[in-house]
Amino acid sequence: MRRLYSVSTGLVLGIMLALLFPAGVAYIGWLGQIFLSLLKLLILPLILVSIYASLSGGRDLRLIGGRALLYYALTSASAATLGTVLGLVVCYVQIHYQVFPLDPTVYIIPAIPVEIRWTDFVAVSLASMLLSTIASLYPARRAARLLPVEAIRWE
Repeated sequence: MRRLYSVSTGLVLGIMLALLFPAGVAYIGWLGQIFLSLLKLLILPLILVSIYASLSGGRDLRLIGGRALLYYALTSASAATLGTVLGLVVCYVQIHYQVFPLDPTVYIIPAIPVEIRWTDFVAVSLASMLLSTIASLYPARRAARLLPVEAIRWE
């Protein structure tokens, strides 16, 4: 029940901010588009898992959980890889073509300087993987303690 209030509160606050600051929509509208695209991306797997769960018995739930975990791991790995590759492409383009210029009347350099250090790249990648793993441990352990039937009963 508490989640229902937070959703409605967020909806009301969003409408109020849009009415108070209509020019601000152009600055944050892309976030909503990304969010909606991600929701559309999740619809098919959720439907398929729901169908599998309804058709299978209690023994097959571990198999479904394993498949869901594999799907989550693969999509997370592909998203991390895609983000890393896009970041490296932007750095490469900035180094060679200087697509983000600076105002020459203010700065003594013509463009934002970029240097790719592979040691920094590896360190940041490993640190982000470690931090995201640590951040997901508490919710995963808490969810593992729940009985699926009890969780579904109160929803």
